[in-house]
Amino acid sequence: MIDLVTSMNDKIFEKYGKDNLKTFNKYLSKDLRLNIFFEGEIPENHGLDEKKIRFHKFQSNEWNIFYKKFGFLQEANGMKFTRTVNDDDTFTLTVRGPDYRWEAVKFSFKVFSVRLASQLEDISSKFCWIDADTLCLKKITSKELSKSFPRDNELMSYIGRDTYPEDFPHMEAGFLGFNRNHSHFDSFMKTLTGLYVTGEIFAYDQWHDSFLWDRAVDMFTILDVKFRCLSEKYVSYEHPFAYIAVGKLFDHLKGPDRKEQGYSSERMQDNITAAE
Repeated sequence: MIDLVTSMNDKIFEKYGKDNLKTFNKYLSKDLRLNIFFEGEIPENHGLDEKKIRFHKFQSNEWNIFYKKFGFLQEANGMKFTRTVNDDDTFTLTVRGPDYRWEAVKFSFKVFSVRLASQLEDISSKFCWIDADTLCLKKITSKELSKSFPRDNELMSYIGRDTYPEDFPHMEAGFLGFNRNHSHFDSFMKTLTGLYVTGEIFAYDQWHDSFLWDRAVDMFTILDVKFRCLSEKYVSYEHPFAYIAVGKLFDHLKGPDRKEQGYSSERMQDNITAAE
């Protein structure tokens, strides 16, 4: 059994989650299992195969500490305030947002859900994160999915980007593969959750999860920890997910435009055919 992990709340479930989950219910093979960490009351009578898809209530003491400290701040919910000193010793306050770059609370659920998943007694030694705005394109087996996982000497696989966004490139974190048996895995996850609990996250230029995964990769690469970038020649693309191996299995409907049209226009033609 190999596990996939995602998170949802009522709003996401009703807007697109329940429709996307139907594709997982249809296409996941018996050796794959999707774990959903649900914020709020778990929906009843969802009609999904519980052997393939199981719900967990999102319950994290670490996240609760973070939220009690910072959750109600505008700065943690999409706003950024910058104070500059003028020549006459007065101050000018610049307000930017709302913007995804500073939505610390919204994107915190991914990091803490991965942490919670890794602590499940029956979680697979290698598992992956998949964003809730993703759908399956065809029948998926553990053998196919494992091709995008980290190797035994690697901690995590990810979809890197080196030129997008232009102001500060960061990975496309719709898919992340994890090696729970890696000797640095626990310290890697504790470092990430610690950024939230201590508030250190707000010392960075951006506070969304993709930016923070990159910073954690940078920190642990210095320690000679190995990571696997899946992007290959598509690393400079805006949506590399659609072009690589994992994009033959899933379509990540990243952003409002892709959600509205129901597919990624960048997706290769053979993937479109597979979906049909």
